[in-house]
Amino acid sequence: MDILDFVKNELGLAAYKDSYLLRRINARMIRRGIKSKEEYLRILKSDEKEVKALKDALSINVTSFFRNPEVWEKLKELLKDDKTPLKAWSAACSEGREPYSLAILCEEIGRDVKIIATDIDDDALWTARKGIYEDMGVTDIGKELMAFITDVKKYFDIYGNTYRIKPHLKKKITFIKHDIINDEPPAKNFDLVLCRNFLIYVEPKFKPVIAENIAKALKKGGILVLGKTENIPANDYFEVVDRVNRIYVRI
Repeated sequence: MDILDFVKNELGLAAYKDSYLLRRINARMIRRGIKSKEEYLRILKSDEKEVKALKDALSINVTSFFRNPEVWEKLKELLKDDKTPLKAWSAACSEGREPYSLAILCEEIGRDVKIIATDIDDDALWTARKGIYEDMGVTDIGKELMAFITDVKKYFDIYGNTYRIKPHLKKKITFIKHDIINDEPPAKNFDLVLCRNFLIYVEPKFKPVIAENIAKALKKGGILVLGKTENIPANDYFEVVDRVNRIYVRI
């Protein structure tokens, strides 16, 4: 058994594309100073800490507040005229910037919201629950936020380069560990599901399973938003609302 077979079949990571797995495996090998995949495979078979480190490395934590602002503007249009409470699921939420962005959007349009945000990475969920974010040189949180809102201090306590989510916003979100491929949806009858920038890392054969799980979670007429470069088998469950921004409605 080679290392890719072991990682996919023994560690339960078969859904990820080979190219993505190999990039993360190579990154861990470089970090550990390991030159051969055979040696790294031996370590994975005997060291649970390294297995966890690899799984953490495979988590997709590249995200930002109001990523692709044009998508959020379109979503704002779709949500602003209905004042009933919104029930939303942020799937593969990473470190929480997406669900917090949604909570801010809903407060901006005067709509109450309850969000379930899920991910498979315990460390990412820990960061999300804390709600503390820092500029890291390659990010400018203030710029990300100002692309969509004017009063940043309404939602964050700011200390230098550190942005701390205010308690009233955190109360709108429940963070849960969840595997969108293998687990049942965390709830049913959602009005909105965000599943953005996760499918690009997934083998095509697993996308119908994800589509079915999202369809189970959404009520009829509910909205699904994918990443701007993503597609999902949608004919049986969804109709396109905005093809450019990858927005669908549950049929």
